[in-house]
Amino acid sequence: MLPKKNRIISKDFRKLKFFKRSAFSGRLSIKMKEGNPNNPSKFGFVVSNKISKKATDRNALKRKLRAIAWGMLPSVGRGKEIIVFVKSPFTKPYDYIEIRDELEHGIANLNIVDVKKNNH
Repeated sequence: MLPKKNRIISKDFRKLKFFKRSAFSGRLSIKMKEGNPNNPSKFGFVVSNKISKKATDRNALKRKLRAIAWGMLPSVGRGKEIIVFVKSPFTKPYDYIEIRDELEHGIANLNIVDVKKNNH
């Protein structure tokens, strides 16, 4: 599970206009900004009602995204704030490998990590 120190809280979502870099990966849109390199990197996830009307489905998808992000933290480095928007639905039940591939591809598009070095 992604520790609280590595999560973007609701007040930080209001600062979205300050996120400078963005990348797209199939069903995901990812925004990132460089923060203080002394702080840990943080992730935030947005899954709208358009993806699923059921809160349980949206929360299940966010839990899987957090678990994947937790595994990527060492390779992302420090001081980055990353917000992931789910733009179109994944197949149900949400396939961990499918979601991981999409997120890794999007993070690689930001040129902040070489996901090929991750041994998943």
